[in-house]
Amino acid sequence: MVELGSWFNRKPDTMWNAYEALALKQLWPLSENEYRAIRAYYRASTEQVVAKMSRDFRRQNVETLLNNWMGELDRAQEYLRDRNQSEASRDRRPCDGPKHWKEALGRFFKQEGMKAPLAKLESGEAYHTWSEVNPDFREEIETIAAEIELGC
Repeated sequence: MVELGSWFNRKPDTMWNAYEALALKQLWPLSENEYRAIRAYYRASTEQVVAKMSRDFRRQNVETLLNNWMGELDRAQEYLRDRNQSEASRDRRPCDGPKHWKEALGRFFKQEGMKAPLAKLESGEAYHTWSEVNPDFREEIETIAAEIELGC
C-alpha cells in the first residue's frame, strides 16, 4: 500500500503504525472499483476538488482515511460523477482526448514504473491517438493532464 501512503507524501519505505495496519486489515480486501474511485479523488489537485465540491474535505492522513473509508468513498464517487458530467458536456470529439494527454501519459507511466510503455511512447512507436490508451488508465491520465494545464 505504498501508493496509498504516497497520497499523504509518505516515502515508500515509511512503515505503517499499528493503528493504520489494523484499519487496513478491517477493510481488506479492498474492492478495485472503490479503490480506483478514492485514488482518483485523492490524486486530484486541490483546485480540481474545490471546483467540483466547493471545499476540499479530503482526509489528511492514512489512518483517518481508512477509518472513514465509506464516507470518503461517497465523496469520491460524488466528485467523479460531477467531474464526468462536466467532461461529457465539453465540446470536443471523444477521440481527441484531453489537452496535454501525451505528456500526462508519460508522467503516468513514470509514476507507475511502466518502463516498456514509456519507451514506446518516447520513441514514437505507439500512442499516436487517444484511442490507443488503455481505458482503465484514462481517468488517471485525464487528472494528470488537468494538473499539467493548471501548471502543477
